Amino acid sequence: MSGLGRKATVDEADGAAIERRLHRVGRFVRLARALEAGGFYNGSKVLRAGADRELTIVAAPAAQLAHDEVAAEIDELAGDLAAAGYPSWFGRQLGVTAAAVRADESIPFQSAPPAWSCRVCGELFLDIPPTTCPTCEAPAIGFRNHEAVWYLEPSDRSSTVDALAHGPSQIGRVLEGRTDEQLDRRPRPAEWSARETLEHITGAEELLSA
Repeated sequence: MSGLGRKATVDEADGAAIERRLHRVGRFVRLARALEAGGFYNGSKVLRAGADRELTIVAAPAAQLAHDEVAAEIDELAGDLAAAGYPSWFGRQLGVTAAAVRADESIPFQSAPPAWSCRVCGELFLDIPPTTCPTCEAPAIGFRNHEAVWYLEPSDRSSTVDALAHGPSQIGRVLEGRTDEQLDRRPRPAEWSARETLEHITGAEELLSA
């Protein structure tokens, strides 16, 4: 197993550092696309992983943003994207998201249907995609469905069951010896405390088992 061995961070105020990382992302995905177009699919994997790493590092400070800041930035982005020619439904979906963030409410699936992108040309679709891309005529089997997941990827049944079975003992080891003050402390203003995270896990398990 190989890794970088340390957590990389980026200062949001350091525009030059962010620009360098985003430029690197562009190089990664450009070369990955070139390899895929040439049939060198396995060669593109590490480049795609590198692009994801850079984007994760650039986005990490956003976890500290308050809800009002997030909603305001979404509204600003919606205006920019409309001028850039994004489809009207894209702006409407951003509006739904901004309203939910301001109200601190969950976004039901009915209000946020599946979002798809064409792997060939980047065209976007909402809900039920067409059988072929109207821009490049690529078949729908090549579209990417952008799932609403966090720290999760699809897994087989046995792996999921095993993770659920060992979850309580893993949580117990993490919480052992912690004081109430430690359990209620938030790492950053907009992030959950350990107690809130535990309540979320418990609620999710109850929901999934119903």
